[in-house]
Amino acid sequence: MPSETPGTEAADDSSGGAAASARRPYRGPEAQALARLGMTGRDRLQLRVVGDSMAPLLRPGDAIALAPVAPAALRRGDILVLSLEGSLVTHRLVGRVGAHFVAKGDNRAAADPPIAADQILGRVEACLRGSQRCGMDRGCWPAVNRLLGGLGAFELWLAGQVGDGPAARAGLRPARAAIRRLQRLLVHAAIRRARGGSGGSRD
Repeated sequence: MPSETPGTEAADDSSGGAAASARRPYRGPEAQALARLGMTGRDRLQLRVVGDSMAPLLRPGDAIALAPVAPAALRRGDILVLSLEGSLVTHRLVGRVGAHFVAKGDNRAAADPPIAADQILGRVEACLRGSQRCGMDRGCWPAVNRLLGGLGAFELWLAGQVGDGPAARAGLRPARAAIRRLQRLLVHAAIRRARGGSGGSRD
């Protein structure tokens, strides 16, 4: 499935799509306009992933189906496509600070800069790999995404990036390794469960 991160990997996440060149990430105002235009139609906009910031859930080459979402309807754990520093980024919502949202890639240690509501282009409603489709609103995926969002928030708290976390640098590396292992376990368990139900299947 698709993903990306800001800064040096600003286009490491969502790219491709019907109206964009196959392997180039969305960048610049034209890209933002294209995405917003796509979200106004009846069809869902589909983008392609080019980075690993949302691994293990999303891999380069995966596609995501994007749907419009009102800020009031967002919940921790939702996977969002964001406009960040001139590029489109697919990251997970892990919290809020005042009127702004906090997002990060599952496979990234740092949070994105604070996100305003108008930077959120849509919510990922499905992830696709080849002929396989995973609906994020089906089966166990809503619960798994909430758990992954909670893990992301906990990681930021441990690092002292949000709230009054301890910023315990000495123990941060093993804690992050444990969080990554738990993320993988959750994702792979959800995939196995989906294979036996109607929520789609993923390798």
